[in-house]
Amino acid sequence: MTDAPRPPRPPAEFIDDPHAPKLYATGVSGLWLHAGTVHLTLEVGRVAHDATPGRRQRVVVGTVVMPVAAAQTLAVGLFDFLRSHGVTAALPPAAGPAAPPTSDRMQ
Repeated sequence: MTDAPRPPRPPAEFIDDPHAPKLYATGVSGLWLHAGTVHLTLEVGRVAHDATPGRRQRVVVGTVVMPVAAAQTLAVGLFDFLRSHGVTAALPPAAGPAAPPTSDRMQ
């Protein structure tokens, strides 16, 4: 008995939620690759005003966790978007040879 080919599924409906949270971040404090997901920890610079002068702090505002394929799509899409708007990559100078990648690595 052979299975009849299934018709293709329609794409999932996109629902734009106006109440979805928005994050403001000034940096990325950590990346972690674990079990096929990329964890991207976002931070923002703030000043604690409990002393004079105020202490500068780096405060975590959220962590985005996504499958590797989605993270790759995000990285390429963000690079292409910035390039199309005239923003060129300003990478910091290399500090030496990169460590070999592993499947479970905290950076």
